[in-house]
Amino acid sequence: MANRLCVFGDSIVYGYDDADKGGWCDRLKQEYFKGDEWSVYNLGISGDTSESVAERFKNECGARLPKIILVAVGLNDSTFDRNLNKCRVASEKTKENLEGFVEVAKKINSDIVFIGLTRVIDELLTPVPWQKNLSYSNENVKKYDAVIKQVAEKNNVPCCPMFDLLNDEDLPDGLHPNSVGHRKMFERIRGFLEEKALTKQN
Repeated sequence: MANRLCVFGDSIVYGYDDADKGGWCDRLKQEYFKGDEWSVYNLGISGDTSESVAERFKNECGARLPKIILVAVGLNDSTFDRNLNKCRVASEKTKENLEGFVEVAKKINSDIVFIGLTRVIDELLTPVPWQKNLSYSNENVKKYDAVIKQVAEKNNVPCCPMFDLLNDEDLPDGLHPNSVGHRKMFERIRGFLEEKALTKQN
């Protein structure tokens, strides 16, 4: 039976704005996890927060019993909602959701890896052109990225950093990486998995 890799996240996991290869997750499938040894499941949904991923995480993992789980959430959590005068998901709730992902992974004997948050371009996203009540800022992104790192360290979970990786040219709308940006993410994540020896066969 092939090993399974499940990747959870938002529109960046889904591959939005990568017209060449469909995003960093699909690049893993096409360029790294090739052959019969692995099955890769892209479980990214545009707009998802850690809350919406938490609603489906246990069932999705239970149905597939993955060897490795990659979790790339938090960017949408950090979005400031002007109508509510607060972030979409409180940082403490994000922390709670991440802890829940770790617990699920332990119960099904899966390795879990957190993917850190990518930077944004504040001036293009204050407000978000396609949803005027929302704004992204690197100040909030850093805050939520720190939460991810804290949970990772506490639970001995590998965490692949992303904030330093992309530049303005990689983020045409200020949020979503283009094909070049997705390739950079793919290469870093692939190297990280190899460094941690997570993709070795049992």
